[in-house]
Amino acid sequence: MELAAVVLGIILCGLAGFLTVLAWLAARRFGERRFMMVGSAFGLVSVMALLAVIAEVDLVDIRWFEEAFALEPVPVAVLLLALLLIYGAMIAPPRKPEDSGHGGV
Repeated sequence: MELAAVVLGIILCGLAGFLTVLAWLAARRFGERRFMMVGSAFGLVSVMALLAVIAEVDLVDIRWFEEAFALEPVPVAVLLLALLLIYGAMIAPPRKPEDSGHGGV
């Protein structure tokens, strides 16, 4: 068991799960199918991270399961960085429109 991979996997699972719930709530509120699709994608990331953590901690004695869901710290860290960029995009303040210098409308 590699502790760094397990910790990153748990963080990835939690963050992706939160984004899944948030996207599904947005889909219900605004009726946009795109939110549901994005939420489903984050849900898949969360489920894969959970299965990988289960395999890494050796909770299952099935050989093919451990091979199929093996965790490595670098790919998990890249996925985690991608999710953190999404979180950053969500909380970033909107850009103010720049003055084009043309005056008028």
